[in-house]
Amino acid sequence: MAVLPYIGETIWGFTATQLGTIGMLGAETVEFLHGTSGARLLHIRNDDQELGCNIIFRTPQKDETDANHVLEHLILSSCRKYPSRDIFFDMDSKSYSTFMNGLTDNAYTSYPLCTQSQEQLIKLMDVFLCCMESPDFLRERNFFLREGVRFELESPEGPLTLQGTVLSEDWGHLTDLQENADSFTAKTLYPGMEASNLLGRAHLHYRELNYEQVQAAFYRNYRYSNCLIVLYGNMEYKRILEFLHKRHLSARQADPGQRRIRLLHPRAGTRTQEMHLPKPRLQGYSHGTGGSYRLRHRPVPQHPGGAGILGFICRSDGSRRLPLAQICQGTGT
Repeated sequence: MAVLPYIGETIWGFTATQLGTIGMLGAETVEFLHGTSGARLLHIRNDDQELGCNIIFRTPQKDETDANHVLEHLILSSCRKYPSRDIFFDMDSKSYSTFMNGLTDNAYTSYPLCTQSQEQLIKLMDVFLCCMESPDFLRERNFFLREGVRFELESPEGPLTLQGTVLSEDWGHLTDLQENADSFTAKTLYPGMEASNLLGRAHLHYRELNYEQVQAAFYRNYRYSNCLIVLYGNMEYKRILEFLHKRHLSARQADPGQRRIRLLHPRAGTRTQEMHLPKPRLQGYSHGTGGSYRLRHRPVPQHPGGAGILGFICRSDGSRRLPLAQICQGTGT
């Protein structure tokens, strides 16, 4: 394995800023900052022959239209260099990848991929990054209509139906007890803050979702100064850094007006939130379900994904009425 750099050493525009270890992975780590583009890179090096890359962008939810989720699908549809009807499935079926996906969470969107071939890793990274730099959905609205939301009429006498890949995925959230518990917990903890806007709600807000909104989310979030690239495994990391610098990052200038992440503090006090779930077809229950949640919460800065929950009690009693959350803040315990 190649020797890791020392702090302050620069390799192909990447300057090492921090060294570390991850004991459970038997790994050494090095963090880099690319001076021109502002991209950050974390290399997790061990003797694993399974090579991985994850490209991550901060994508806070500005609302609950699920625009970031739609954007995730649109990014991996087609691009100027690799035109396709759906480049993601082309890569999945015509490469030696062992894992590939796009994942949208409340605060970020990530694009992980794995393979045991470094040549394949570089090629797949090139496709992913080209799609993030010049996606074809910016020039072709039909990609949005396919992946986001559209109306369909199968016959002149038939019903007008609402369709879309992301819309269909979001319907699965409607009667998912855990998903709704997470949603209303965030609503209770962070009222009026971005952290209270959760993904998977397009079926409730489809009237507000539009093509221009998704375009705006792309221009707001998809820049390298808002990006973290994670490399994993026993690879020739200097070769990967050279590829990234020459093919993608050297021509991209860091955004001087990059929005800083602000830590917001939720209001102290006790609040109660109540919700109702449709009774039919709840996962794991044949006669409907209900639940009570009592959460003890220590006040922490707003950070999607970490609510500081100290206790959790769930009771299923078959009722339709679901008192969701009582949040006790400021307890210090």
